[in-house]
Amino acid sequence: MTEYLRTKAEVNPHVFVWPYGEANGIAIAELKKLGYDMFFTLESGLANASQLDSIPRVLIANNPSLKEFAQQIITVQEKPLQRVMHIDLDYVYDENRQQMDRNIDVLIQRVKDMQISTVYLHRSSS
Repeated sequence: MTEYLRTKAEVNPHVFVWPYGEANGIAIAELKKLGYDMFFTLESGLANASQLDSIPRVLIANNPSLKEFAQQIITVQEKPLQRVMHIDLDYVYDENRQQMDRNIDVLIQRVKDMQISTVYLHRSSS
């Protein structure tokens, strides 16, 4: 198809739209050899100019009304950011119960302030 477009239509294609968004690394590598540099998928999310190998697109089906189409586009969102914190419980623990309570309070506030979504707890001493 690429050769046909170059010779018969006299155009040099550089954008590839995957049928139903089915992309894979081997196919992308081969298409890059042919000069393609942008690839549209059916992955959800917002486009990122630094990721031209997987530009999201929206599949339009059943002739939606303008309102339905707008709602479909509005609901496209970036994947939520995952914020991870590793906590060494040896730094939280204290033999003094009041000090340990303060340490826990400070830690909980820090997790909240940093909007941490996942916490991994670790204890190195026995």
